[in-house]
Amino acid sequence: MACAFLALGTFGQKVTAQESPPLDREQFQAELVRLAEICDRLKLEKEAEISRKWLEPQRTDVHRLYLPTDFPRETGKKESDSWRLRFIAARKRYAEHLYNLAKSQSANNEAAAYRLLWQVVRENPEHADAKRVLGPMLLGLSVRPQQKAGIKVPELAASGVVPRWQTLDFQLYSRASAKDSAALLSQLERIHVLWTQFFYELWATPGTLAKRMEGGKSDWPDTERMEIMLLANRQEYLQLLGVAEDNIGVSVGYYNPIRKLTVFYQADELAETVLHEATHQLFSEASAMKLAPILDKVEGAWCIEGVALYMESLRQASEGWTLGGADVPRLQTARYRALRDEHWALWEPFCKGSLQEWKSASDIAVSYSHATGLTHLFLDNLLNNDNSKPAYLNYLRSVYEGNQDSSELYRILGGAEQAAQLNYRRALTITDQHLNLLAKSPESVKQLVLSRSKLQDWTVLDKFNNLQWLDVSYTDLTNDSAKWLSSLTKLQRLSIEGTKLDGAAMQEIAKLRQLTELDLSLCSIDDVGLAWLINHPKLETLYLTGTKVTEESLAILATLSQLKKCDVNGTLITKDSWEAFVAKNPKLKK
Repeated sequence: MACAFLALGTFGQKVTAQESPPLDREQFQAELVRLAEICDRLKLEKEAEISRKWLEPQRTDVHRLYLPTDFPRETGKKESDSWRLRFIAARKRYAEHLYNLAKSQSANNEAAAYRLLWQVVRENPEHADAKRVLGPMLLGLSVRPQQKAGIKVPELAASGVVPRWQTLDFQLYSRASAKDSAALLSQLERIHVLWTQFFYELWATPGTLAKRMEGGKSDWPDTERMEIMLLANRQEYLQLLGVAEDNIGVSVGYYNPIRKLTVFYQADELAETVLHEATHQLFSEASAMKLAPILDKVEGAWCIEGVALYMESLRQASEGWTLGGADVPRLQTARYRALRDEHWALWEPFCKGSLQEWKSASDIAVSYSHATGLTHLFLDNLLNNDNSKPAYLNYLRSVYEGNQDSSELYRILGGAEQAAQLNYRRALTITDQHLNLLAKSPESVKQLVLSRSKLQDWTVLDKFNNLQWLDVSYTDLTNDSAKWLSSLTKLQRLSIEGTKLDGAAMQEIAKLRQLTELDLSLCSIDDVGLAWLINHPKLETLYLTGTKVTEESLAILATLSQLKKCDVNGTLITKDSWEAFVAKNPKLKK
């Protein structure tokens, strides 16, 4: 009993949101810190962790979106329940502050006000005014997927009756398990709500939110249920597409805008595909845009694909969900092509390309990467121009409506080809500021392309010990400034191409025992330096292009049991010696 009294006395008596003024973010954060410190003293580890992680450090490189979050339940333990009461009271007071902000912005910036309302129900799912304004948009998240009577689907005519599932916004024809079917529908409902938050301007009719905030009856957009098909496995999917099993380029899902149907099959990589294809479907069927009759033929394919690729960056975080960011995996590939390969697509021809033309192009992967880079540049405001996102959304509208006009985006990029190319590369180049932002939550960063970066402090990278791919090509990295390399024990891919790193750094690199790919091109690496890799257990790909290795290194390469690809162009290894070595090592690809 004494301990319970201490807990109540330390946390303070129950205070309701109505009895205390609203808390702004700084004040709310201070209260959370106070609660966490009290929990530490009372050894309430779970409660302390919740308090500390409830608000995350504010990163200017990401957009944060929100869904309702329930209050913690009573546990019957007095110390824990005392914390619970104070935690809920603080959340309600912060929610009131957010609602006041939403009210102040509803007349002039409906999109910002709408996003704030979702933050309100994240903090206080019982907030009556926010619930009234959001109305049916909340309902889709709360209604569980319901199984309905099966029906015959034209695409699966040979299968007879197909089980059917429904939520408020989606109808699913499924040949997968009940568990997988329900999970997919729940995921789609979440994506739908988060999509409305970020693309509010293309979804809602202007004035709708303002009227609802004032108590009016203006309705949110209402569309027919969007149709989804979930197949049990890859074989069914390939059969539906009419392609062969060896076609490894086939995705795990696609959206058919003519049939208005998205098709998936159950696979490990399904989550990102759902985000991508659901984005296509939402823009085609749930937006306020008047679509062109045949989307495959409209110009501006890069924007249609780019925005879907951008949505793949949607991730759940401790505080809500994030979209965009300097560490997004897709963006690393775009950065690699733009900075390491110095790729740039001429603006006008790139904007004129249609989806139909993209599908037949041999370099479609390069186009996808460039579309990703451009989309992040505008939506993440990498050029520090406040009109970037509005201009991008206006352009996206013009593309979907069949009259693409990229002039405003081009003006923001620089207005001339050379300036646009230079600004694009500058915007994608990682700086110390970017790394310091990422260092606020380094555990989530898995890939980083730092090609051509000019960093003042390389040591910050020792915080990113979950990195799996790191590219520092063509930077000023030296042996002295790279001593942190061996701490990145989870690295699988590493490129030091074109740097001043030499054989002295190889001792540290050799400690990275998970490496499967290593690029040493154009570095001062000789036989002595390469010898540190003897018997490396996992190295599959090794680039030695332009290094100082000689034929003596062939004995070193022979110890790499997993080696499948090695480039020795520009080295002192002769063509005859290399061909003889390859002949003795059949795993190597010529």
